[in-house]
Amino acid sequence: MPIVACIDAIVGAWYKLKIDRVSRLEKIMKKPGKIRRIATAISKLLKDKEDTTQVFVILEALAGKSVERSFKRFKKSPHATKILSAEKPLMSYLKDREWLASLPEGSLGQAYYKFTEVEQITADGLVEASEQGRTLDIDLPPQAIVYTERQRDAHDLWHVVTGYGRDPLGELALLAVTWRQTGNIGFLLIIGVGYRVIGKAAPGLKIGRVLREGFRTGAKAQWLPAADWETLLTRPLSEVRETLTMPAPEHYRQTVQKIPELQTPGFVAAE
Repeated sequence: MPIVACIDAIVGAWYKLKIDRVSRLEKIMKKPGKIRRIATAISKLLKDKEDTTQVFVILEALAGKSVERSFKRFKKSPHATKILSAEKPLMSYLKDREWLASLPEGSLGQAYYKFTEVEQITADGLVEASEQGRTLDIDLPPQAIVYTERQRDAHDLWHVVTGYGRDPLGELALLAVTWRQTGNIGFLLIIGVGYRVIGKAAPGLKIGRVLREGFRTGAKAQWLPAADWETLLTRPLSEVRETLTMPAPEHYRQTVQKIPELQTPGFVAAE
């Protein structure tokens, strides 16, 4: 079964869940509260698409061993030692608007600066949502915390290097890339929810084609969690995309160009 059909089937099952069935599922799975927590988060996300706290609730609940596996892989990457021992975290660079603005025209840093400027977002915009979405007491070693926070903070850099905007379709496509890169099945569930919502609102929109493109990009690209963003920020964006084996999202851009409602300010900035 194609992956897009799979995630649609998964979410279809979630939509059919009744509250009186949730408790029985929890007992069967021997994971008290998890099913209810995920179902509640999905319900809240459907009511308010901007409630990113619910995204983190879902990702935490379905992370499994994905963070542990990802961190082990990261520690073997070429830049891991430098990144984990750095005095300044990535967030410090992303919040330094003066430094970003001073970078050469055409650089990743300049593109990121323009992207956040036109979208009116800040580098630490996801911090509060991620903290509010933390419902489990997970004991991670200090270096693993540095790693996970770095991945969260790099989200908008991923937007810029992949070329996906912050419109609903762009966010879903970026999540497809992210799932391929990280393996957290929570991303699939969120993609499925968005797939059904957008599909109902715009039945003629070829969402599946765009998502398949995102999944392919995530599979073929270099492993972004290990990227040395501090260095890449100073490099030409075209060079960064070539280094990371990042193809242009042609299906996504063709689709959005036909629908003005999807063209956020960052659509052009991320091009």
